[in-house]
Amino acid sequence: MTQVIKAKRSDKQRVLDILVEAFWDDPHVNWFTGQGKGKRKRMRAMMSHAFEMALPNGDVYLSEDKQAVAIWKTSAKKPFNRYTIWENLNFLYHFGLKKVRSISAVNKLLQDSYPQDEAFYYLFIIGTTKQGRGRGLSSKLMNHILEEADKKGIPTYLETANAGNIGIYNRKEFYTQSELRLPEPNPITLYLMSRAPQELGESSKTLAAVG
Repeated sequence: MTQVIKAKRSDKQRVLDILVEAFWDDPHVNWFTGQGKGKRKRMRAMMSHAFEMALPNGDVYLSEDKQAVAIWKTSAKKPFNRYTIWENLNFLYHFGLKKVRSISAVNKLLQDSYPQDEAFYYLFIIGTTKQGRGRGLSSKLMNHILEEADKKGIPTYLETANAGNIGIYNRKEFYTQSELRLPEPNPITLYLMSRAPQELGESSKTLAAVG
């Protein structure tokens, strides 16, 4: 049975490969990256930035066969080191100041919906390769942290632009708390979802049922 492992910096390129493949047609990611020339580079810059912002806390997880990845954040505080400095500059280079300002405004709205002085888990992104789909890998990656959240008694958050995913997340006890409309050039709706910590007995039943 495939296990969940913590990603190392040596796994970074594999993580980026998985996420670019998994999110090539995702409306949320495409709102950030746009289409056309340079899209792949912008996507890799975006995923690289997310990887470096999460790695200091050990919150990047892979399936053991490295066909699926989940990047989590555990607070509103951003790490500051030589890697994140470089990632911020790289992000600015690929997206440009105007787009970075737009992305920052959206991120500010999202962050304001999370606890500011309390612990929480936030699922930034989760993806599976075409080869790994249909095997429950994403579910196992989610369950790994949801079990920790329940043990610690803290909430979990995520957002999705795919209305079809809402039912999947509902089965994990995530429920839509609000909606956020992202503006032109490609307007989309983000569904902001939250999950309260579950009683451990009931939580185990729920995770096993959908895992």
